Amino acid sequence: MVVGHDGKLRFVEVKVREPSDPLGDDAVSPHKRRRLRSAAEAWLAALPEAPLEACFLVAYVDVAVDPWAVRWIDDAF
Repeated sequence: MVVGHDGKLRFVEVKVREPSDPLGDDAVSPHKRRRLRSAAEAWLAALPEAPLEACFLVAYVDVAVDPWAVRWIDDAF
């Protein structure tokens, strides 16, 4: 998902987490990061004008609680 917020373009990776699932660096593998970067570069290249700033955001959705909780990590990698 790609969103704009506070003048910054964010490429968002959403991860649904169970209690035993890893958080942080372990949740988005190096292979997945390369694929996300490649997709972001292609997306940015297709824009008529590049945004001033872009970053990756990871949203961890904790489904073990009710209601679900979301933890955002901006500039994740």
